[in-house]
Amino acid sequence: MAEAVEWTRTRASLSAQGREYNFAIIGSDARFLGGCGLNQINRTHRFVAFQNTDLLRLEIVCAVGNQRSQRVAERAGRCERES
Repeated sequence: MAEAVEWTRTRASLSAQGREYNFAIIGSDARFLGGCGLNQINRTHRFVAFQNTDLLRLEIVCAVGNQRSQRVAERAGRCERES
């Protein structure tokens, strides 16, 4: 728990700088289901998120073996795999 608290604390300054945004995924029963984040924000090419920003593109990057995250990209309609 201490490690999670410390990690969360270090993310706050990056969020304030507009460099990274992290979110908890909470179920309808208020149970923690997971997390996601927007990071590696590229201001030159303006990609990461759309609402309330001037960015144009969102990229999903996940580990090769992370099939659940890969399904998110596939369901979004565009999935390019690097080999």
